[in-house]
Amino acid sequence: MEAFSAHRLALSKAPSVLKFSSIELLIFFINPSENTHTHIMIYLKTMLKCIDNSGAQMVECIKVLRKNPKNFASIGDKIVCVVQKARPSTSTITGASASNRVKRGDIVRAVIVRTKKETQRPDGSVIKFDDNACVLLNKNDEPIATRIGSVVAKELRDKNFNKIVSLAPKVV
Repeated sequence: MEAFSAHRLALSKAPSVLKFSSIELLIFFINPSENTHTHIMIYLKTMLKCIDNSGAQMVECIKVLRKNPKNFASIGDKIVCVVQKARPSTSTITGASASNRVKRGDIVRAVIVRTKKETQRPDGSVIKFDDNACVLLNKNDEPIATRIGSVVAKELRDKNFNKIVSLAPKVV
């Protein structure tokens, strides 16, 4: 036990392997200045930022749409959510964006475009975003909005959300 506590004091960014008789421990040291809260993807009651011009600012997940029984969603998964915070509607807006506006309390579908939780890609790289974000969808899985204001993950292209990828200013 003394060897473990002495080794733990020598903090390093790389994972450390400790060997006690026949047991090996893999330890990752976390920088105390970083946020040490663990994020469990997207599930019931998770608040997400809406990054399109549909009128919603913040939405709350109320259902994950999946065929298997897992109750969390990751990038590219569809969810059902309720609009918690919306931009005030103005009468000066005309055209398609005016008819597609959502209000507070509306129940809508959305696709997840960014998550705080790390996602490992097939090439071995790991991507992690600063926030959880989504884009609102209609019944045909097309975006309600005409613009997307921020970065989206490239996993959306693999899940056939090409319209969202083409509207986004940057795909990471």
